[in-house]
Amino acid sequence: MIKSVNLKFSIDSQSVGDDLLCYVKACFAVTHEKLMRHELVSELEIDLAMPISFIYGLSGAGKTSLLREIRVAIPEAQWLPEPINRLTPIIDSFKVPREISASLLYQVGLGEVYLFIKTYEQLSDGQKYRYRLALALSRNPRTLLIDSFLESVDRLTARNIAYSFFNVCRKRGIQVFVASVSDDIRKFIGADQEVEFSLAGMQVRRSLEQIALKLLISYRDGTFDEVKHLLVFHYFNDFEISEDYCYRIIVAEEESVPIAFSAIVSPYPIAWNQEQLFAKINQRIWVHAITIVHPSYRGLGICKTLLGMDILGRGMVTRGAMYRFHKLPLFAGYQEYPSPYSKRRPLHSKIEAYVRSLGVNDIVNLHSQTIRRRFITALSSDASLELRHMLHDLYKEISMDEYMMYHFIAFGVAPPQKNIRLCKEYFNYLFEDYSTDFLLSEAVLLEMPTFYRSPQ
Repeated sequence: MIKSVNLKFSIDSQSVGDDLLCYVKACFAVTHEKLMRHELVSELEIDLAMPISFIYGLSGAGKTSLLREIRVAIPEAQWLPEPINRLTPIIDSFKVPREISASLLYQVGLGEVYLFIKTYEQLSDGQKYRYRLALALSRNPRTLLIDSFLESVDRLTARNIAYSFFNVCRKRGIQVFVASVSDDIRKFIGADQEVEFSLAGMQVRRSLEQIALKLLISYRDGTFDEVKHLLVFHYFNDFEISEDYCYRIIVAEEESVPIAFSAIVSPYPIAWNQEQLFAKINQRIWVHAITIVHPSYRGLGICKTLLGMDILGRGMVTRGAMYRFHKLPLFAGYQEYPSPYSKRRPLHSKIEAYVRSLGVNDIVNLHSQTIRRRFITALSSDASLELRHMLHDLYKEISMDEYMMYHFIAFGVAPPQKNIRLCKEYFNYLFEDYSTDFLLSEAVLLEMPTFYRSPQ
């Protein structure tokens, strides 16, 4: 539908005092009618049926006025919403399950565990605007009106959020009229219609390419040293690569600058390859140990691409606490597996009760190496021995379930009883040398949904 619009700047005469009105009229020799209703643009024809319309140009030229006229023509159109729950952690401020909230926040670059627990008032101005974009998506409007789009956000992040946000809007069938003073992101929006307000006047362009310019992101093998600075953007920021395992670092970069990486490792140490039951699994499976995407590039599908890569035709396993909120691997061709790491076992409860009896109230704090070592050092010899026996048995139980999982993923069947017996004997011998500190770190239950892709 083509609509002709006259943009006029209107003032309510009752809001202006008579003295001021008379003073301005006398100073500038303008009539009351002209002063009260100043025409900005005459006969502007825009197509109200276009999926995405981008309005940009000079400040004060009429962009906001045009959005208001569109709101009159499309009564069901909604403005970018203001938050209601300003003092609630943002992940709980949507009227949707947390899993959906996390996905929405991820799409606008706010998918960090540290941000989940912040309130709207604790966010920066740029983060607040991105939160409002997520809030709009949560309401799934038919038509959305957005003014001053991402003007308080750095231009690199604005470019990437624009690319992600409008891809989501197209997939959902959300019509958007968006205005901005800047045109630096226009090619990443991929609008069907553009309205430009410039010094030369106003211009409308239609029948544009509906596909936004793709980001030139490439992928290659790399080293841990060149990407470890990205660890600061992950809750597991003390991650280290062990030379005991076979590993590869896959780097995502734009213009030769690393922006993301995935570290994939063999399921078992290289030294274990002397036992065929472990060597065969190492030859058929990679495990995604960690994947990190710079916050400015989140929501662009980089993590999905890293997860979906075929490395030597091997199967892939990935697990993570964030998958509780966003089951991203399912979109990269993975299947979910009953995680051996998320299963609460009787020994978990027994160990937790014992540790509490020794003065540790919050078991989660034992994820901290400093707190864990302080606790272990303070134990009596009897208490230390009893705790170690329980930790040793629990770790063997988890490791056996993990072996069963790896064998199924590698070969599509459960391992034969002979392998199970040999594996138990090997674990029983090997884990005797593991430190109490390590065993306790592995005993603290952390729910990590697990996903896999079979070997090619």
